[in-house]
Amino acid sequence: MHHDDITIGEEVATLEFTDVDPANMKIVSAVMGDPNPIHYDERAVDRMGHPGLINQGPINMGYGTQAALAVAESPLGIESMEFRFEDNVYEGEDVTAVAEATDTYVEDGQSFADLEVRLEKTDGTVPVTGTATVRTEND
Repeated sequence: MHHDDITIGEEVATLEFTDVDPANMKIVSAVMGDPNPIHYDERAVDRMGHPGLINQGPINMGYGTQAALAVAESPLGIESMEFRFEDNVYEGEDVTAVAEATDTYVEDGQSFADLEVRLEKTDGTVPVTGTATVRTEND
């Protein structure tokens, strides 16, 4: 995104992810060697009182990262990111990753934007919040 097109206080990127797929949770569990049954065992989450399998934090963080990347000048444009996991995302849910500009500045001829990043569920719950600093396009 071009630096001059960013307005502080506005949402500069929104990306929708529909029907969070439990098959992906199972694959990520296997790849990461994550033995926690909340990501792949329907009976275990039912016994725990959850409405479905729980999406991994790294997948949820990936959704937020994609919103930040939509603002960055390139895939290498993320300078820093920090996330907080505040609630669960369950299989079948729809989520939206949002990046809101909190500051823009130029340093040593390079343009930057500071972002507030969040993951929103359709019921208004915000399971992931965070911040990112990205390099932006300039002339």
